[in-house]
Amino acid sequence: MAYRGHQLMYQCEHHVADYMKKHKEHVKQACHQLVNHKVKVLTIDGESIEGVVMNVDDHYVFLQVEDQRGFYPGGHGSGHGPGHGPGHGPGHGPGPGWGPGPGHGPGPGWGPGPGPGPNPNVILPLALFNLLTISLLW
Repeated sequence: MAYRGHQLMYQCEHHVADYMKKHKEHVKQACHQLVNHKVKVLTIDGESIEGVVMNVDDHYVFLQVEDQRGFYPGGHGSGHGPGHGPGHGPGHGPGPGWGPGPGHGPGPGWGPGPGPGPNPNVILPLALFNLLTISLLW
């Protein structure tokens, strides 16, 4: 269906939409049984995520995740990883800058490196229709 001033670029076929709705409802019912349990989830994109099911609504399952390396690369603690090359002005590392004084040169900089560690309170929402498997972990 075209609207004045709009051009339809994609429309899901009705039988596919009906199947997706049924799949989402089936996954939602399964997830409700797993609230407060540790699970391993495999997504349609091949991601494997472990966490504790904290809540489920009509669209998402909410996992409290322990291993956050895939979600928050790098860190912001002391020794932030390698620097970004020649520096640009006074300031963030012992390397040369764009002007007088130290800048973003060799040494500590804003790159991958140790940080404060994972935040145990991070809740990851996962779309119900994106889940392939959910396994209960002991």
